[in-house]
Amino acid sequence: MKKRFFFLTLSTAAAILAAAPSAHAYGDSGIAMPHLVTPGDTFSFDISGFNTTSGNGFLLTPKETATFNVPQTYTAAGPNGQDISITSSEAVGATTTTDTFVVSTPTNFLTTATFSGNTITSLQFDLGAANSGSNTISLVIPINSYTATGSALYSGGNISATPIVTLGTGNLSYSAVEGVNAGTTAINTFAVRQFTFAITYTNVPEPSTYAFVGAGVLALGWLTARRNHQRATVSAV
Repeated sequence: MKKRFFFLTLSTAAAILAAAPSAHAYGDSGIAMPHLVTPGDTFSFDISGFNTTSGNGFLLTPKETATFNVPQTYTAAGPNGQDISITSSEAVGATTTTDTFVVSTPTNFLTTATFSGNTITSLQFDLGAANSGSNTISLVIPINSYTATGSALYSGGNISATPIVTLGTGNLSYSAVEGVNAGTTAINTFAVRQFTFAITYTNVPEPSTYAFVGAGVLALGWLTARRNHQRATVSAV
């Protein structure tokens, strides 16, 4: 009898775990929905230019608003009237999830040496903070640890950049992702055309998963107590 009850308990636990909501949900269309970023979330971004010597900074593009996981193009939003495109996506692996953002132009971000009378010597891509304002990436659950990388595509190839990340209890932003710094030389000679930012997290179950499994544990506890009570009643008789 004990062995039979043990297998009953084990099979019940397995069924509960199998039925628990997965950390990667799917929409009605069968398309994978974001694991960590809130579906349909919007965020702000911009490209900024700076003069390293004076410290003066300028918005080279307007503060744009994008929708996560939706490729978007902003006509004539670049500093020279060129289009700006942004893509964002989320890749869910076995143990980690990576969110990637890429903003690019068909021609260089800055083809002139000056902006508002100032020589531009460095460029940066801001998302959800700093020059972009407060519209951050909203996360489904809090994330405590991450690895962030940034890079810029320019005429000489790719150059890495160190992002400054702000990770809150339910949102993500980053700023000062400096793609190329020309020192005191005008940045236009570098022909920067693309910024890429990626942030990788360790997968964690969603709160609903914890709640579902917790309910299963309580149910198993109740079954065990009920079984013990029945056996105690039989023994007393």
